[in-house]
Amino acid sequence: MVGIISPSNYPWNLALLPTVDALAAGNRVMLKPSEKTPATSALLARLAARYFVPEELDVVVGDADTGRAFADLPFDHLLFTGHAEVGRQVALAAARHLTPVTLELGGKTPALVCADADLNRAAERIAFGKWLNAGQTCIAPDYVLVHEPHLNRFIAALQATLQRFHPKGAASHDYTAVLGEAPRARLRAMLDEARDHGCRVIPLGEPDPQDATKLPPTLIVDPHTELTLMRDEIFGPWLPVIGVRDLDAALRVIRSRPRALALYAFTQDAAQQRRILEETHTGGVVFNDTLWHNAVPALPFGGVGDSGMGSYQGEAGFLRFSHQRSVFEQSRHAQVKRLNPPYRRWLLRLLRLW
Repeated sequence: MVGIISPSNYPWNLALLPTVDALAAGNRVMLKPSEKTPATSALLARLAARYFVPEELDVVVGDADTGRAFADLPFDHLLFTGHAEVGRQVALAAARHLTPVTLELGGKTPALVCADADLNRAAERIAFGKWLNAGQTCIAPDYVLVHEPHLNRFIAALQATLQRFHPKGAASHDYTAVLGEAPRARLRAMLDEARDHGCRVIPLGEPDPQDATKLPPTLIVDPHTELTLMRDEIFGPWLPVIGVRDLDAALRVIRSRPRALALYAFTQDAAQQRRILEETHTGGVVFNDTLWHNAVPALPFGGVGDSGMGSYQGEAGFLRFSHQRSVFEQSRHAQVKRLNPPYRRWLLRLLRLW
């Protein structure tokens, strides 16, 4: 019996992808979708009841208290996707039953733009990964480290890219709202703190005068490391951009932070790619793009350290929700009885134990 707790930012696929893996491995599933997306959660419950009996797949709709009670059930396996603090609470609840957990927690995913990078391409791919769903993606680039001599050119490339992507700023039809007043207030407080500390803040488009739920894409240049937006996962449309002297300095910054769910590096240099792989520790790595490792079914998806534990998707998901049980059948002609005591000196010599 597998329990799955899914989040609000991708309420359909982050509920159903692990559900498919668990069902394919022969399990039954209880699914607790997010209370923050009530329409989608209600639809999931109706469709599950139409196509499955409750003993196969049951969708439990409810509030945060329901979620806490759900996490405290004695599942055979429990998967949670969401914020790290809630993930810790889920892990504690599961530990009471010695329930194994898979935690997908996000974190501060870095993007690294090396000296040899194509700045226009890097800006386009980072913009795609960051502002898809207005930054409400657990593997969105959370901050960008740029070879310092290229910093201003990279910022200009981002500005040009956002003008193409969202010509009306936050009012553009393809630009997404931020879900919930509390998350919007948290994001505004982050930005106000950065301004109060003298950071260069560059809006990449105008606010939507008709819709305060849409926060415009915004760059924060060279913020201090102690600011909230450099300590906590942003999970919104703010993007810190930081100049670094060289690859050594960039790797020191990445290693100084908790292990992230992903790392994006823009370089064609094989030696630099090898160094990035060998000298960092993250859930996944993408070279010269963002997000797309999550779209490859053959690749396991998961975090490490503060960004989670365990992977699923494709074969990795099948194995994650399976128990690989050892089975041994002894041959009738086996001579294991020769190892029975009492142990004679010749046998110990034969086994090199004397």
